[in-house]
Amino acid sequence: QVSAVHQFDAAVSKALQANTVWANGTRTFDDVFTHLDFWTWVEDGLVDSMWSRDSQPGEEEWRNWDRLLQYNKIIGAIRFEQTRSNSQDCGAGTGLSTYYGTCHPLETDSQDTFGRDGWAGTPGFVYSEESSSFSLWCDVMAEPSYIREKIQHIRQGQWL
Repeated sequence: QVSAVHQFDAAVSKALQANTVWANGTRTFDDVFTHLDFWTWVEDGLVDSMWSRDSQPGEEEWRNWDRLLQYNKIIGAIRFEQTRSNSQDCGAGTGLSTYYGTCHPLETDSQDTFGRDGWAGTPGFVYSEESSSFSLWCDVMAEPSYIREKIQHIRQGQWL
């Protein structure tokens, strides 16, 4: 059964990477290289795919709202999750420190507030003890305009 779950997870990941297109359908997730690319992919690719309000003639309007590739029902919400590490000196010496600045070792979780002033304590900028991360949950049944507002919130607050 674990194998079946892994196969489904892999299929969903692959579908999201290949089918959430942006830049007028010419780019996929594999074309994300910068922060701007990521946010453009989220807003123009992911939101349009996961919060599509298209329905077939004769169907109830909401029937396919929580579907991925028409047949896969998403239960609950989609989570944007970020783990952060503590900053520390890289120990690269004076000559290389200008290039490396500070390091962020993976084994040190940070619970420190971050982002623009005034964003601490708002959705996406609250540390979760349960997941050891900062998370933003987006209900798949919510209106796309509401999801876009939530994403704009974390983008403007410099979540990345």
